[in-house]
Amino acid sequence: AFRTINVRPYVVILFKDKTARTSTAEGSNPTWNEQLQIPINFKLDQLKGSLCIQLFDEFVDDLLEDDRLGMSEIYQRISRKWIGELRIPITSIYTNQRIEGTFELNSPKILLGYSKSSLNPGTVSIFTENLPDTRGPIYLSLFIGLEPNFDQPYFTTKYLDCMESDQIKGTIQIWSMEYSNEFPHRFSDLLVTLTTGKRVTITKLLGALEVPFDVREASRECLIRRFVSLIPVLQTTDPLGQLNGVWLTNNEILTHMYATPKDLAVLLTCYYMYLDFSVWLVFGEDRVVGPTCYVLIKENGNFYLVDPVSGRKYSSSDTYCPLVKVSLLANQSNVWGNIQSEKRVYLTQFDVKKSVDWRPLFRKNVDIPGDFLQDTTFEYKRTYPVSDLQKVIEMKLMKKISQWRGHRKTIWNRFLRDQLKSVLIELEAATTSELSASGFPLNIPYYSLSHIVERVKSTGLHMNMDNRVEFALAVHIHPYENNVLSVWIFLLSLLPRV
Repeated sequence: AFRTINVRPYVVILFKDKTARTSTAEGSNPTWNEQLQIPINFKLDQLKGSLCIQLFDEFVDDLLEDDRLGMSEIYQRISRKWIGELRIPITSIYTNQRIEGTFELNSPKILLGYSKSSLNPGTVSIFTENLPDTRGPIYLSLFIGLEPNFDQPYFTTKYLDCMESDQIKGTIQIWSMEYSNEFPHRFSDLLVTLTTGKRVTITKLLGALEVPFDVREASRECLIRRFVSLIPVLQTTDPLGQLNGVWLTNNEILTHMYATPKDLAVLLTCYYMYLDFSVWLVFGEDRVVGPTCYVLIKENGNFYLVDPVSGRKYSSSDTYCPLVKVSLLANQSNVWGNIQSEKRVYLTQFDVKKSVDWRPLFRKNVDIPGDFLQDTTFEYKRTYPVSDLQKVIEMKLMKKISQWRGHRKTIWNRFLRDQLKSVLIELEAATTSELSASGFPLNIPYYSLSHIVERVKSTGLHMNMDNRVEFALAVHIHPYENNVLSVWIFLLSLLPRV
């Protein structure tokens, strides 16, 4: 993402109050080959957090004669800028015990303090120079291991009562046995457990559900991904949250406002069906989460995989897609098992009509289970006014940043706070005449106030030690139906230009 910029990156890993960091590298394609360790106590309260992997750019400021600190011999000041982060739930590390791969960092498209090179060598374009660098994603390759390894308790719901007919149960039992014998490392359980303790075929959870906005919206496909990704995700080591655990209906998700990734995938699949997409629920394995569900859609003749937690849509041939295994596809009419020898997802063929690639559960002589179990009468609630919450978040963050800075004075730029709410990309140009700005917008689903405070603190922007530094902060909340909230925070540090 920073091919034309001289960067000195380093990585910090953070969990609770424990941190570790790498050495500082040079350039935009660094290699560390370093091992960092953080102790984790797997108590219940510890499992609620995430391992935060932060990428920073270290830079050195040369101090002018009148800027040196008294009679000391400090001629340079070392500081840092936050570039991006990767958050891995501790529950995923606990469950998988080993996570390895190349991951895309969550980095804002706007990073003030970085500028694009001019289009033509030898010429200077103020407009181009002042635009934040938004060229592309940032990737980090890493390996995470848990020591010592341990055996996890086994859990199954397969002995609970099944609501299906004897014919359906017999068909599923024979199909699953044959499939698991042929592909022992692929998920093959076609019955899911509801909160009632009853087991049903996954097809009964799939069907059209009304979306929470006007379907005439041009961006309706993006909106359903956005809405679902903002629903708080329950991170738990409880086996009930796994694929062979308990599955929630739309009423339960939207009433309690939490879900596991598999539940969000089902909800998103149902929304796509309402919009008349060709869509399937995917049973597979995510590089971070482990066994989970994605959504597969066919759009303009091309297949795309959608992560319901992040809302990201990947081409089925994207080598950076976090989904690393595909076992089953399902819609309201059938389930298909992946019988391809190819294990790499980006080379997998997704046309279920090809019997050499996909094995259907139900043939023409079997009556497909009916009785759609989602609540088609669910009424979305109008979201409460968010202006008060917006003010609470803003005041809380300003207070916390002042506390984190300790004895150093914290000056807030009130003028830019108002400007930030309406001006984002052009803010850099508006401040270049007098101030040098570093900052970024953060977009966070609203879980709790403490969650937002922790996300802001982890960026380290408050750690600027220059006594001339000023800060600007703005908060904007975009409400969706049913009290689903998208929180935007724009945070800047500002220094007078020399």
